[in-house]
Amino acid sequence: MLNFGGTMEGHIYIKGLIGSVRDEQGKVTERGVELADVISQVQALKGIPTIICHINSEGGFVDVGKKIAEYIASIPNLITVAEDLCASMGTEIHLAVPVERRKIVAGTRYVIHQPMLSFTKGVSLNSTQLAEMGDDILGTEKEMLAMYTKSTGLDKTALDLLMKQADPLTPEQCKQFGFVSEILPASPVKAVALITPKQKTNTNDMSKFIDELKALSTLVKTALAGKEVKKIALTCKMIALDLTTID
Repeated sequence: MLNFGGTMEGHIYIKGLIGSVRDEQGKVTERGVELADVISQVQALKGIPTIICHINSEGGFVDVGKKIAEYIASIPNLITVAEDLCASMGTEIHLAVPVERRKIVAGTRYVIHQPMLSFTKGVSLNSTQLAEMGDDILGTEKEMLAMYTKSTGLDKTALDLLMKQADPLTPEQCKQFGFVSEILPASPVKAVALITPKQKTNTNDMSKFIDELKALSTLVKTALAGKEVKKIALTCKMIALDLTTID
């Protein structure tokens, strides 16, 4: 988890699909992040002056994303952080606050693109319906282009071409183009070893236990550095290793 150094800060998360997929009967077939989910997280942090909104999303439904972005924009001192993947409607939520409160984590893929239509399997449309949907999607595209232009200050033609290209922007490009004000370092690899020594540990046993702990620590550091490691003999009754990587 990213730490911004403040003791009075809370964290909310927008992860995965924005909005839920429903079938023809309106039944949810894939649960996504809804406006109510975001409001609930914020309400649980009442009284905390700074809120960090972590966004790791491939995007989703335009109407849901716009409502979440509008709500995020209304919260004072909220900082948005793009992590791992921030695409499509995820970027609109990320850009809902002023640039000085927009961050991105190193290595994050930031994707802006033209809006797309998604059809339920088996749905058929006539030419009139397709034309109407085409008008709708063009309207949405213009709105998104205007939003990107206002949020970044980048030339409209440049943004239009970037949306058509749809290649991920690097954090460095995001900063250069005005999407963010700061690139945050990725969370470091963290290894935690929990060791339970044998019962009735005397002074000699404790000394041996400490030596084994040091040996295990060296082994883990060597493994994380990508170097070859040798087996070590341990007499501890139980070892549990929890390894968390950037991925």
